[in-house]
Amino acid sequence: MDPQALNRACEDELREVLGSPSLRGEELKSAIATLGVRRGIEPFRAGLWLLARIDQSEEEARAVFDAVELQRGLLQERLGRDPGLAVAALDSVLSPDGSARLATQRQGPRAGFGISADGGVPETPSFDELLGFEVRRAARFREPLALLVLAPDRSADDPPLMSQAAAILGQALRDTDQAARILPAGYVAILPSTPAASALDAADRLRESLLAATGVAWSAGVAAAPDLPWEPEALARGAREALRSAWLSGGQQVAPHRAERRAHPRRPAGDRVAAVLRRDGLDREMILADLSMGGALLGVNERLSPGSEVLVALRETSARPRKAEVLSRVVRVDRNPPDAGGAPWRTAVCFVAGSKDRLKVAGLLADLPAPSSRGPEHP
Repeated sequence: MDPQALNRACEDELREVLGSPSLRGEELKSAIATLGVRRGIEPFRAGLWLLARIDQSEEEARAVFDAVELQRGLLQERLGRDPGLAVAALDSVLSPDGSARLATQRQGPRAGFGISADGGVPETPSFDELLGFEVRRAARFREPLALLVLAPDRSADDPPLMSQAAAILGQALRDTDQAARILPAGYVAILPSTPAASALDAADRLRESLLAATGVAWSAGVAAAPDLPWEPEALARGAREALRSAWLSGGQQVAPHRAERRAHPRRPAGDRVAAVLRRDGLDREMILADLSMGGALLGVNERLSPGSEVLVALRETSARPRKAEVLSRVVRVDRNPPDAGGAPWRTAVCFVAGSKDRLKVAGLLADLPAPSSRGPEHP
């Protein structure tokens, strides 16, 4: 059966088998083979097509699965966690330009643009070329792609420090990731098959590792597709803007690029709008610092995970209040200084709103005073 002709039910069942973290090695191959008998398909050929859009004979596809499982084990040993079959397949069978490599084992070191031991920049290919390769591949397979920019919070024209940073990144990044030195100081990393929420977590772990290794505070900016278009220039610009936001907010943190939040003017809420955060079936009081058509800055008593979704309920404190309940995504979390008073966590959320919700938010904004001066940027 042509893998491109799989019906939806068969494809969903095969994806469930391929995505199960509990199926490894012989158990995985047995589950794939059993599904093939039940569905009357060539299961390894179909599975390889779903993972990497590569069409091989059933016998060749089975051999590729052996190589993918081997690479999955090597990645798990290096990373300390199971990267999943899809990431292992990407690392095993595709070259940076998206063509099939189909090696039975990994040949040599990580392909493409890596980090040299002294923190310098390898000569070829250029990082722009590599980013173009990865963007085209992600767009073709409709896979998420993230770009990180990491830089110290103070000037760091210090070769030993940057060499330490290079070594940390070389150990921490996956084989499928690519990183390079940027000037005047810092690093940029491409994370294939990584959505924005996972990239934020990865950037935060990298930032903490760099701080521990170098003794210098680092910040990071994160941009991701499909949040942004699959365009190298848009991702690079978004990651740089996000890094600047992290610095403007005090540094030693990770900031995501959220164009929809930046595109709208903010208005201080004062005591005119009350806000409640609804999560896991519970209402939690919070402080609404500012509000825009794109999102809000909140003071909350608990740390929310970047990338998580919450419901923000807004209500005017007037006799005939306007109300709005807006699904929101957490885009940044900072700890307020202990002497600042108020809620311990400052949380920026971006509204995931339809047209009706946006009209309600517009109504609330119409009754808020315009700010006398623009405050610091928040995503």
